[in-house]
Amino acid sequence: MEIGFGELLLTGVLAMLLLEPRDLPMVAKKAAKFYAGLQGFMKKNWIALAEGAEAEKEK
Repeated sequence: MEIGFGELLLTGVLAMLLLEPRDLPMVAKKAAKFYAGLQGFMKKNWIALAEGAEAEKEK
């Protein structure tokens, strides 16, 4: 999953418009932790998903 500069810029502008300035660092930290956790989950489970799809093709 790739996130480009445009998506980051749009997300940053929306966050600045919708959130209070004092809350931005906390929200950014939580979003970064969530994204890192999602990446870790996908790395661990991607192999299992790929192997399952391969097994289905062989049947």
